[in-house]
Amino acid sequence: MKRMKSIVIFFFISVNTFSFGQLRTIEDARKFTGTFIDAVVKHNEDEILKHIDADYKKGQLGKLLKGNKNQFINELLSGFSDQSEDYITIDYKTITEMKVTSIGNEESSTDSWEVNFQLKIPENTINVSILLIAKKRARKTKLGFVGGIG
Repeated sequence: MKRMKSIVIFFFISVNTFSFGQLRTIEDARKFTGTFIDAVVKHNEDEILKHIDADYKKGQLGKLLKGNKNQFINELLSGFSDQSEDYITIDYKTITEMKVTSIGNEESSTDSWEVNFQLKIPENTINVSILLIAKKRARKTKLGFVGGIG
């Protein structure tokens, strides 16, 4: 009986160990990106911040920007203007629409994706690239955005 309990416990630990921290699929990335877009268009600061990688948020928002959430989000959503092709920072609270234009690595499961967005503000359209990563945290893999690309 002891041996059977040991085998069952070993099996349970093995299954849990190998099922956590796996690579995420493109469907996971799309779903996560969709909830991020909802938060941005609704200008929901707390929900936006929930979509940011914890380590990145700690370093950038906590240490570098001294907790200035507005500046952090504005800089995260910085990108290239369709009108002037200049790299600009906008006030995220002026975003009226946001959509994904492409997601890199769409063909496979992976641990990172370059997500390209198009943001509409009243006087311009901004093209933004942000890296989405999958990182093992505690017992599961969590997705989170880290910095802009550009």
